[in-house]
Amino acid sequence: MQAAVVKEFGKPWTLEEIPVPTAELLGVHDILIKVAVASFCHTDMMVLNGLFHEAPSGLAGS
Repeated sequence: MQAAVVKEFGKPWTLEEIPVPTAELLGVHDILIKVAVASFCHTDMMVLNGLFHEAPSGLAGS
């Protein structure tokens, strides 16, 4: 699947192919959903620019 990936704050995001999670990798409290469309909002831009310093690294989309 494709994912917009932020690897470092203040750097451009990249569009990458990442493996689709399989049922074997899901925990008992996890679900796997199919997403047809996603958006990039103001909050995503704030994370990309490092304004949410408590955000974990390696975020994939939102």
